[in-house]
Amino acid sequence: MSIKRALNQSSIYMLFQAIGMSLSLVTFPILTRIFSVEDYGNLALANATMIIVIALAKCGITTSFIRHYPEYSSQTEKEYLYSSSLFGITSLSLCVIIIYLYALFIFRGLISADLLKVLLIVGALILLKNLYNLYATWLRAEEKVIELSWLGFLSKAATSFGGILTCVIWIKGVYGFFIGMLAVQAVAILFITVYFCRRRLLKIGKISLSILKKLYFYGYPLIFYEVSSMINDYSDRFLIKFFLGSTQVGLYSVGYNLAMYAQALITAPLWMAIFPIYTKMWEEDGEEKTKAFLSTLLKYYSCIAILVIFGMSLTSDCLVNVLASSKYAAASKIVPLVITSVMVYGTYHITGASFFLLKQTKRIALYTITAAAMNVVLNLYLIPKYGILGAAYATVASYGALAVSITLYSNKHLKLKWPYKDILFYLAFAALMATVMYNIRFESDLLNLFAKSFSGFVIFIICILLYDASIRKIFLSIPMRVKSSRLFLKFINGRMRS
Repeated sequence: MSIKRALNQSSIYMLFQAIGMSLSLVTFPILTRIFSVEDYGNLALANATMIIVIALAKCGITTSFIRHYPEYSSQTEKEYLYSSSLFGITSLSLCVIIIYLYALFIFRGLISADLLKVLLIVGALILLKNLYNLYATWLRAEEKVIELSWLGFLSKAATSFGGILTCVIWIKGVYGFFIGMLAVQAVAILFITVYFCRRRLLKIGKISLSILKKLYFYGYPLIFYEVSSMINDYSDRFLIKFFLGSTQVGLYSVGYNLAMYAQALITAPLWMAIFPIYTKMWEEDGEEKTKAFLSTLLKYYSCIAILVIFGMSLTSDCLVNVLASSKYAAASKIVPLVITSVMVYGTYHITGASFFLLKQTKRIALYTITAAAMNVVLNLYLIPKYGILGAAYATVASYGALAVSITLYSNKHLKLKWPYKDILFYLAFAALMATVMYNIRFESDLLNLFAKSFSGFVIFIICILLYDASIRKIFLSIPMRVKSSRLFLKFINGRMRS
């Protein structure tokens, strides 16, 4: 039943993630065309800065909230939990913003004037983004899949197009883009706050220091984990900027972002769905059922990850040319390396479950700090020698080491069954797929992209369905689930009412 629930919720998250990716496929080409390669590099640097500081400011409270949510069942208990978490993340965010702005003042001489203006706007966005993350966490803990999915899609659409319209019509450049994002995000936060106030979950008198302490002590090791994860993800942009300049940052970011779009389509819905499920399962059904659940998911994830890695690697050149334009063509060489590293690391959402279930967040923080340090050291050596390709090599090495270390340690406490035999078959199917895709050549990049993607997907899926009865059963049940749009809408309405 939990597998079915995870698949149902993941499929809904994935549906909206796919819609969101379609949105990205619209906005991404616009941004790469309205900004120069250098401006796109500055955009990437500002985004990287914002993401790292946000990870620091939320102090692991969002993850801590989900872990402790099952303990608070009554309306009164929830009022204390929600109010306390809101007060905690707001206070922490404001403290971090003050430190961030002071750091900008100290180092303002090292930052270009255009980038400095953008980074000041980032300071205001940090609080709004953290409030949004917390509100999304509340819906996620409540397993309000439809509401959360709509919220994510509408927020992304509004901020993206708000930023684009502002920089095209009113304030030019990256600064205008962030001004538009800030305005839209502020309005969105206002409406969401009103929604939770009407549910009577937010009351100043229900702020509890004991709950704040519980949330903080579970979550604070995740500061080091999340910040070091962000450093692992984004430090290469700053080092590329230092060694090679903003133009090379723009090229690298285009290739990296394309890989991350594909990775987000898979791992984000998976993580959104399974964390609340396996946390509840651990409390109610025990260790054995939790291990069986996670082992089954690991098999399905391996299948999808191999398809994505081979598919993205074999279409990276035409993908970059179609979506970003030929001026970013050099970015295609890093896509295979990045997509491989992030999809391998994505196994952590399953194999690393014991860190969260057994409250060993300090241990996972240690591993990510080590990986981040490894990434920085490798980038310092590899970027001057190999350029942006060197940064991609560093990403592969650090993510691979992190995935292995997490899996080895976690298996000592929650040993999962790895599908080694299945993985070998999946790789064989991918090799067959690659042979066909490699021999497809058209003059048009768009035609190449479509023909390679379609043929490769069909070949891989046919092989999987012939090989695996359990996947075949799931696949064949899909038409029954979507056969009637009326039933699908009824399902959605049922979730909304619940």
